[in-house]
Amino acid sequence: MGGDAKDSVAISVANAGTTMQQQEKVLYSKSFFSKDLRTSRRLLLYSLLIPLIYETLTIWGTASLYYGSTTSTSLNRLTVYAVDLDGGFLGQRMTGAIKASLTSAPNPLGWQFDDSVKSDAMSRELVTDEQAWAVVQVNANASSSLDSALRSGSAAYNPLSAATIYFASARNQMAIGSLVLPAVLGVVNPLLAEFGAMHTGAFLGANAGNVTAVEIALRCPSCLASPFAAQQVDLHPFDVSTATGSVTVGLVFVSRQDNHRWYTNVSDDKVLSF
Repeated sequence: MGGDAKDSVAISVANAGTTMQQQEKVLYSKSFFSKDLRTSRRLLLYSLLIPLIYETLTIWGTASLYYGSTTSTSLNRLTVYAVDLDGGFLGQRMTGAIKASLTSAPNPLGWQFDDSVKSDAMSRELVTDEQAWAVVQVNANASSSLDSALRSGSAAYNPLSAATIYFASARNQMAIGSLVLPAVLGVVNPLLAEFGAMHTGAFLGANAGNVTAVEIALRCPSCLASPFAAQQVDLHPFDVSTATGSVTVGLVFVSRQDNHRWYTNVSDDKVLSF
């Protein structure tokens, strides 16, 4: 009897273990395409596909604008004015050299030359009114100011007072930074260096026997080494550099909030978070 009782208990335990294993198998037997998971499956697909569709439309909708602003095959459509307010050595040579470069440059900007621009305010207005992407202006009295500094030996002479490049990055930051400015500086800087060396050579040649004049001129080293340079003036900046940190952090926060919103779905209990 004792042996039969032990065997009966062992069989009961074995049957109970088998039943538990069957229950466990039944508990985890539903597949991804099960009808009972239809709601969860819909929520999952919704949270994955909708952001993907939006991102695809956004990328394709803006890609043409991005690549259009970085292309270098139509620089002649970017209007840039060359303005001579000097009328002297530098002004005449700058405008003449830029005109000559239009025939030799492989892909020149759309340079315009307007003698009706007679003031600094008019040059600024060309950029502000979006008539020009940039204005290269030889400032008034640029040549005479250098000559006066050489005669007086004034170390206060600033080569950047010779020319000014006006632009507005707020109009299109990509076009200004990657197309307009590099193309303008590629033309203007070599010319300023060339005419600076030309002016220094002419001055030294004319005063070769005048030791006093040369000694006075040497009091202004920049007047001889690099007398002409261009100052860049962004009339309407795209952004303020001091705000870059806070703007970046804010964009990261907004992106995180948008991603969290897609993975937070409303159910019968009002909110179901994944």
